[in-house]
Amino acid sequence: MLSYIKWTIKNIDFTSVIILTESGVWYEININELIYASIFEKKEVELYVYHSISENGQSLFWFLSFDDRVLFKELIKISGVWGRVAQAILSLWSSRLKRAILDDDKKTIESAKWVWKKMAEKIVLELSDKDIVKNFEYEQTSQEKKQNTASNIKKDLRS
Repeated sequence: MLSYIKWTIKNIDFTSVIILTESGVWYEININELIYASIFEKKEVELYVYHSISENGQSLFWFLSFDDRVLFKELIKISGVWGRVAQAILSLWSSRLKRAILDDDKKTIESAKWVWKKMAEKIVLELSDKDIVKNFEYEQTSQEKKQNTASNIKKDLRS
């Protein structure tokens, strides 16, 4: 199973990219708008890949970070969320998606292509107790504490 490839971009559009690997193999990989915006001017890139195999065929999905790949794998475990839908959801940015899940903000999740109200509710329900989302809350809380501490120190120095 493929998980990481270094390649040369041969053709790119908003939904897919055709690449040539160093070994001479050509692949077509599904992307979303965020990835397109990040790579459209590049010739060579290294990013994370998820290789999806089902009875309907095989697909490759491309991610900007390993965290996005892990979140994608959690999303496709949810009934009704297939690869292209999960990738559309990730176009919201993974941090925004995690914050929406933690805040029970279904409207933000519904703003992704192919996501309706019931699916957004199911995503919040299924992912709210997952470590990848809980750890995000812990990281945010730790960062906020550091920022507040730094702000308090600056205020004390000014006084």
